[in-house]
Amino acid sequence: MWYEKLKIKKIQSDDILKKESIHPGVMELLIRDLTYFMITDRKKDAFALALNGFYVERHNYLENFALANEYLDDITGLDDMSLQFARYLIQGEVWNRLGTSQDPEKVKMLTKDDIHNIRVMVTRCLEFTSLFCTVSYVRFHDLDDVYQNVIELGHGNVLGRSCLWMIKTSKKKPTQEQFFQLLQYYILGKHFRKEQFRFVDKIGIFNPRLNAVFQLKINDLDDDILNKARYNLIHYEPKSVDVIEEIPYLTKKRDRYVVGY
Repeated sequence: MWYEKLKIKKIQSDDILKKESIHPGVMELLIRDLTYFMITDRKKDAFALALNGFYVERHNYLENFALANEYLDDITGLDDMSLQFARYLIQGEVWNRLGTSQDPEKVKMLTKDDIHNIRVMVTRCLEFTSLFCTVSYVRFHDLDDVYQNVIELGHGNVLGRSCLWMIKTSKKKPTQEQFFQLLQYYILGKHFRKEQFRFVDKIGIFNPRLNAVFQLKINDLDDDILNKARYNLIHYEPKSVDVIEEIPYLTKKRDRYVVGY
């Protein structure tokens, strides 16, 4: 099985994670967006999905626009207050993903153990990028429209020179489904011939909770896995015929447009 070809590397750390009081999914959003911010120093880009949640999901647009930007302004690093305001702000991304609305000021305060874990895991992500990944891009803004048309949820996360990475904070090892999702992003990047994907020949997941790197070479994948990703899972539905004509490698199959390169 292709999944058995994963290369796993454990990174040593003296920091011990403690019991958390927040939902695991919210913790992953916090770790990911804070890592983006610390890597790029671009707050609006790093917390773009959270900001969008405030703008779209809440009724009082002007009030929430101001509130979201106040939270954003107060995030300056990994100090306690910055992490608490990041927790408030990230509620907007929760609204985006779950379709629910909740006053961020009613969100529970982070505990000391929560803050400790967030700081440790973001620091581990930064150490990971320095050891394993010379970061080229995060979130691939120039492919956003393509990804949104093809894949409803999820993000490619971090793109290095030779590997496309995803950050996950589960207590368990990555699943085949998560690598399959990464494979879809890889194929899309290659298909649309983005310059930043030219030397990418691997996909990988870094888990700061486990402090472990999981990596897979594309050449180790069988053709049937690649074909399944291309034709069964990835479909592209252009908004107009003009768009279709601009993409010569896009073919139509069973009344939908599919990626093949």
